[in-house]
Amino acid sequence: MPPDKPQRPQALSDIKRFVLCLGRKDATKNTDLLVKAYRRFREAHIESTLELILAGGGQHPFAPDIEGVVDLGLVTDEEKAALLAECLALFQPSRNESYSRVMMEAWHYGRPVGVHRGCLATTVAVEEAGGGWTAETEEEWAELFARVDAEQAPSLNQRGERGRTYARVHANWETVIDRYERALGLKELPLVNATKARRLPAIHQLMPNLTYGDAISNQALEIRSRLRVLGYRSEIYAKQLGQRIAHEGHAFEPHSIARQDGLIYHHSIGSEATVFAMRHRGPKCLVYHNITPAEFFMPYRPGFAWMLETGREALPRLAGSFNLSVGDSAYNAAELAGCGFQAPGVLPIIVNPARWDTNADPTLMQQLQDGKSNILFVGRFSPNKKQDKLVEAFTHFLALHPESRLILAGDGKDFDPFFRRVRNLIQERRLAAHVTITEMIEDAQLLAYYRTAHLFWSMSEHEGFGVPLIEAMWFDVPVLALRAAAVPETLGDAGLLLDDGRDARAIAALASSLITDKALCNRILKEQTRRRNDFLPEAVWPILDNLVERMKASAYIT
Repeated sequence: MPPDKPQRPQALSDIKRFVLCLGRKDATKNTDLLVKAYRRFREAHIESTLELILAGGGQHPFAPDIEGVVDLGLVTDEEKAALLAECLALFQPSRNESYSRVMMEAWHYGRPVGVHRGCLATTVAVEEAGGGWTAETEEEWAELFARVDAEQAPSLNQRGERGRTYARVHANWETVIDRYERALGLKELPLVNATKARRLPAIHQLMPNLTYGDAISNQALEIRSRLRVLGYRSEIYAKQLGQRIAHEGHAFEPHSIARQDGLIYHHSIGSEATVFAMRHRGPKCLVYHNITPAEFFMPYRPGFAWMLETGREALPRLAGSFNLSVGDSAYNAAELAGCGFQAPGVLPIIVNPARWDTNADPTLMQQLQDGKSNILFVGRFSPNKKQDKLVEAFTHFLALHPESRLILAGDGKDFDPFFRRVRNLIQERRLAAHVTITEMIEDAQLLAYYRTAHLFWSMSEHEGFGVPLIEAMWFDVPVLALRAAAVPETLGDAGLLLDDGRDARAIAALASSLITDKALCNRILKEQTRRRNDFLPEAVWPILDNLVERMKASAYIT
């Protein structure tokens, strides 16, 4: 049976016949293509009353005075349900989807969908279901608007019903997981509905620090959300809670986690939590995010270097306490194996573009769009990330592109000798007018930097994963990075890798080619568009779900 028709909210009272585009609005989602196609349709069908409704966060480059285009911005769940129930069709113009939730939601309400023919995942679903249409060029999308405008309700409903039938099978949780298991070769550990068969009362996470904007902390939040969806009680415990994110976690005490609870321990630095994790008798798994080698910090902060070394020295001792372990990259998993862990797996860090369903800082966006080339690096100031080498190379880049700026988006502290070294270097090279140090920023500001960047440039010599590399891909920013540690694995065939040993002038020339050589840039962006999908939640959840099943299995033994 179709779902009950939601009551239309007052805010939508003036909307009549419309096609809906639901989700983040920006060029990476082809919003501009769809709006141009709609304008083309209206120019050829002046008398049409068909509107295009855009709903969701994000920025989009179209003129606000296009007749018939209504941008609702972010909508409530009630408004979203009403839009899906009453639209003539949902149009999903993005070509970068590995699974379209909004497409399945539209079919849930019996509405047909139009998808980009260049997106394999959505095109296959539409063709198998017979639940809509495909289009690619602006002209084809304009023709699709005309088709929906002219098609009678019974025909539209018939397509929507075929989609609903398809969604009942392919959007069903247990069926989807079963397909993931078969594809990943995990069928020997069958997944079942956790609310029916779980033996663990809770699965909690333990980590040294929970910090705003930190990649490990963001991963813990994603994991917690997933565990709760699976039906587990799940909290995050940390020895230190950052003020801006303290509401998301709890200060760790030994009695916080019961003996029978499952435990996911994030190991990245030595702390008192490590001893508790080793002694915990319930089912548990260690997640290793890599520990920066102490030698990077020894010239600047020897005390912190000692803490890093302590964390690294603990790894062989931890190996005997954890039957299950994963790294967030194969690079990290190999280090676990070298320390005695048995068959460590890989649980990649999730990079979820839904995080950016919000507006960028408009004032900052305007300031950055002044004709200069914006070179961006995102990451805290740290000796292994080599912001000092990046400044050196940028000096030569500036000689090739005088109208450019380097943006170092990351937190730095005045007491940190390395941070002071970078600031002093900028002053010595007389680059103050060309280098921006953001320090701690809000998401709206980070969005503005990503959206206006022309190049993401990293000289980091040690990354256990490198989340900003994937974030840059979601904003169609070409990536240039040093071939070191886990960076080649994270990039895969995407981005452009630098070989260590090149002098700063040669590196600057290579960076320049990504600004001036459009063919090279387009080739890189094409590979990045493919690679970024490997870190979406739906790509990572099957791995986590299987890990949970293995923890449950160990509970029987314990």
